[in-house]
Amino acid sequence: MINKFSRILMLFVSLVLVSPLSNSQTEIVARIIVTMGKVEVVRANGIRETVQRRDIISAGDTVETPANGLVQLRFVDNSLVALGCASKLRVSSYSYRQVDADQAELILLAGSLRTVFGQIATDKYRLRIADTVVQGSDADFEVAIAPDGTQYFAVYVGAMTITNSQNQMKLGVGADADFGKLEPGFQFEELILSPPILGSFNLNAANCTSQII
Repeated sequence: MINKFSRILMLFVSLVLVSPLSNSQTEIVARIIVTMGKVEVVRANGIRETVQRRDIISAGDTVETPANGLVQLRFVDNSLVALGCASKLRVSSYSYRQVDADQAELILLAGSLRTVFGQIATDKYRLRIADTVVQGSDADFEVAIAPDGTQYFAVYVGAMTITNSQNQMKLGVGADADFGKLEPGFQFEELILSPPILGSFNLNAANCTSQII
């Protein structure tokens, strides 16, 4: 009887000790603060989950919004990301411990996003769109991918640098324009006015229609 009780006790203690270790292996890099519609996350292990406010995002996760949905994320360095309708964002890597090794890489696979930079240094924070790398300096900016693959850019505060295999462009403070586009096979083009595909981040699902051109 004592041996049986001892085995049960040891099993219980083992489960208690193992559980925190398993949870700590998944590092939280962001939390969802607002959702609209059925927002889903494909975890790094391939598991797909429907998520809502306060749910966590980890490195390797891909966040997806439906055609009538939106989501806002707050990352651990206090940066904010609003993901638009029919969008897909992969958190390739994210590390923030207030050290020189801090770095982040987000990949916009489809749709649009707006971001306000946080505490990670500009040269360590990258947003990728295909072969384009976007970086901001104390920036609030927006990017979008049109159905034909054209990339659109807008900076509202600060400056953004856009780099691809051909050249490097700048928008915002210190540049001649705040808006631009990069069409496949063409040079980067500065725009005087914001294109219709941008400027729809006020958490109103009706605005999703304006993001399709």
